[in-house]
Amino acid sequence: NHMKRFLYILVALVLAATTLTSCEKSPEEILVGKWELTLMKASYEGVKIEVNPAEAGMALTLIFNADGSYSITESIEGESMSESGTYVYNETSSVITFISNEDSYSIPVHSIDDEQLVMIQEEDGQTTYMYFDKK
Repeated sequence: NHMKRFLYILVALVLAATTLTSCEKSPEEILVGKWELTLMKASYEGVKIEVNPAEAGMALTLIFNADGSYSITESIEGESMSESGTYVYNETSSVITFISNEDSYSIPVHSIDDEQLVMIQEEDGQTTYMYFDKK
């Protein structure tokens, strides 16, 4: 009788564990939504710089849709630009590839969770971490 009860409890625990883990979202699922740039941290030749985009007169919004499409809206001192296309998130290499009519480019993802996305842009010896908050 004790053995049956032990097995029943064990089965219940295994079922509970699988139910809980299946509720966790994958990075692809977390990525879907609207993200706004809130902070940029750069380092160039050993000099570290932090920029608040709003204080610098700029805004950058990324929207990732579940169907694999994206849109980017950027505003710098009143001048706006936008781009749209499709994206692919490679979870293994932590890279988002953006594909628009003109071209494609890839940006590494430093980290992602339900509230924050951190992307890395490297150009001409400068590394910039871009912090986006989910809206």
